[in-house]
Amino acid sequence: MTNRAIRAILLLLAMAATGAAGYSIFSLEQRARAERLAQQTARDRVKSVLAALSEIRASHRSYVAVGQGHQFWIARVTNLLVGLEASLRDLRTTLRSEAAASALDTTAVALDNFRKLDTRAQEYVNLNQNLLASDLIFSDGLEMTAMAATQIDAALTEQLKAHEQTLAALHRQQAWMAAGAGGLLLVILLLLAPIPRGESATDEDARAAAEMTAAPMASSDDDLVLQGPVAELEPQPDLPATALLCTEFGRVMETREVPPLLARAAEILDAAGLVVWVSDRAAVELRPVLSHGYSEKLVAQMHSIPRDAPNAAALAFRSAQPRIVAGTQLTNGAVVVPLITPAGCVGVLAAELKHGGEQREATRALATILAAQLSTLVGAVPSAGAAHAQV
Repeated sequence: MTNRAIRAILLLLAMAATGAAGYSIFSLEQRARAERLAQQTARDRVKSVLAALSEIRASHRSYVAVGQGHQFWIARVTNLLVGLEASLRDLRTTLRSEAAASALDTTAVALDNFRKLDTRAQEYVNLNQNLLASDLIFSDGLEMTAMAATQIDAALTEQLKAHEQTLAALHRQQAWMAAGAGGLLLVILLLLAPIPRGESATDEDARAAAEMTAAPMASSDDDLVLQGPVAELEPQPDLPATALLCTEFGRVMETREVPPLLARAAEILDAAGLVVWVSDRAAVELRPVLSHGYSEKLVAQMHSIPRDAPNAAALAFRSAQPRIVAGTQLTNGAVVVPLITPAGCVGVLAAELKHGGEQREATRALATILAAQLSTLVGAVPSAGAAHAQV
C-alpha cells in the first residue's frame, strides 16, 4: 500500500490497538494479583481459625487434668470461643463460593453443639464429677472439634477452587486480548508492507500451485505434534482380585476368618483403614465390630455412634445411601457404604481411602460390592468390640 494518508491512519490504528490491549492486560493482571492476595488471605485466616480450634481442644482437656485449676481453663476456653467466633466471621467475609459457605455453616453448627457440651462439662467439673466430664470431653467434645476442623478445611478447599477458576478466566481474557491485538497488528503490518512490482501471472500461478502442493504434506505430521498430552487414565479396578475376595467372603464360617479378608479388601481399595459398624437391635446406635488398619488403642477409643449423629456413618445408615467425605491436602477422604439386607440397613462399611480414591467412581463401586458381601456376614460378628486384621 502506497497511499501515505492511509498508511498513517493504519499506523495510528496499530498504536491505539496495542495501547488499548496493553492497558486491558495490565488491568486484568491487577485483578489477578488481587485474586492471589485474596487466596493468601483465606489461607491465613483458616490457619488462624485452625490454630484457635486446636488450642480450644487442648484447653478443654485440661478441665480434668490432675493438678490443674479448672477455673483458669474454663475462662480460657470461653475467651477462645469468643475469639474463634470473631475469626469465623472474618473468614466468612472472604468467601464467595456457596460450597465454602455451606461448609462454614456446618462448622458453626458443630461449634454451637460444642458450646452446649462445654456448659455441661463445666457443671460436672464444678461438682467434682470429673468422670462424667471426661466422658464428654474425650468423646463428643473431640468429635465435634474434629468435625469443625474438617469442615473448615473443606471451606478453604472450595474457596481456593473458586479463586483458581477466577484466575483461569482472567488469564484466558489476557490471552484473548494479546492474541487479538497481535492479530490486528499483523494484519496492519501486512497492509503496510510494500507489494513487489513486475511479478508475472505465470510466477503467481507457480507459487500458488507450490503452496497448494506443500500444504497437505505438512498437515498430518504437524497435527500429531501439536496435539496435547494424552490424559492420564484413571486407575482400573482389580476385578479378578475382587471376584476372588467375594468368593472367599461367601465361604466364611467363623468370625475369625473375616479380618484377613478385610486386609485384602483394604489393599484392593487402596484404603488406609476399614471399619464395619453394625446397628444394635433397637437400631438406635452403630457399634464398631470389625476393623483393619487401626491400632488396638485407637479402636478401643471408638465409641458407639447415635443413629441421629451428624456424621457420614450415621447419615449413610439412616438414608441407606453411600456417603462421601472429601479428602484434603492434610487428611484422607472416605467412603461410607450401607450394609443392606432383606430386613433393611443393618450397618455401614467405612473406608478411609488414600490418593483421592473417594473421588473415583470405580473405587466407590468396589466398596459397594464389598459392602454387599459383608452384609451377609453381619449376623456372625459380635455385637460389640472390634476384631483386627493383622498384616
